[in-house]
Amino acid sequence: VIPNGAPNSPAYDIQSLSVAGINLTVDGNPGSFIQWTLKVAGLDPDNLPRNSSWRMVWTSEGATYFVDMNTFEPTGVKFEYGALDANGIFQTQGAADKGSFTPDGTIVISIAASKVGSPAAGATLTAINADTVLLVGGAGTGLLANIDTTSEGTYTLRACGVTSGVPNAVNDAATTPQGAAITINV
Repeated sequence: VIPNGAPNSPAYDIQSLSVAGINLTVDGNPGSFIQWTLKVAGLDPDNLPRNSSWRMVWTSEGATYFVDMNTFEPTGVKFEYGALDANGIFQTQGAADKGSFTPDGTIVISIAASKVGSPAAGATLTAINADTVLLVGGAGTGLLANIDTTSEGTYTLRACGVTSGVPNAVNDAATTPQGAAITINV
């Protein structure tokens, strides 16, 4: 829910936040990746709010990291990652490994675990949260105003679909007509 006085745009209205990993590939590239999904009420690709950020934050092994989609540059959308510095300021460290968004408000960002402290399967991510922010004022002299935020959660990383003999997280989906019965064999 967007607080009173904030820009009334579906782009800032956070609906959910989720995380998945450790995934072994992103677009066929091998490695260990964490995938973050932020859902807002909607994103119009032809009219994205400028000077805005959709940020997902977590703590691992005592350090705080983030991935975000932002529109701070006049050239369009960037997907980035970084960490919180000793002064409590988010510092961008580079481009995320993959990022995308859809008009329904789904933002998906994948980041190599090696870029964010190298957590492995079994590690617990804490203080997981998201915010939508708007740069108010001029570049270099403005401030970031929080528009919407989530509460904090935790997640234990799992190997996704790679370890035999133990439960694995897999990305399965089934779509059926409404009211149709289905049978799932496991």
